Amino acid sequence: MKEKRQKGVRGRPKGAPENIRRSVSVRFSMAELADIQRKADASGLRPTTWIRQAALSRQPIRAVVPALNREAYSELARLAGNINQLTRAAHEGRVPYSPTQFEQLQRKIQELRLDLLGVNRDRQND
Repeated sequence: MKEKRQKGVRGRPKGAPENIRRSVSVRFSMAELADIQRKADASGLRPTTWIRQAALSRQPIRAVVPALNREAYSELARLAGNINQLTRAAHEGRVPYSPTQFEQLQRKIQELRLDLLGVNRDRQND
């Protein structure tokens, strides 16, 4: 014997009223939309998700870390280790203090900082 289906009951069951999302119309200029799209892309989110999180002040809206920044972070970690080793060795008297080595490290750190800022190093020499 076939089960009788209730009339008018079709599709997915409704969720709890507090979980149902309603749409809200918001108008943006083309420049604003481009800015939202850029920020959403940087966060790895869809624009609607980014807007919802920004509007509700949910933290964090995480940006995707560019490869250059990850490489620079690794390079800075290596430099920090080198500086720590040189400083310790100089304090213990195992190596003489070498201003040249510290100046080279300082220049390399400045280059990395400029890279992270996206500053063209060629303009610095002008």
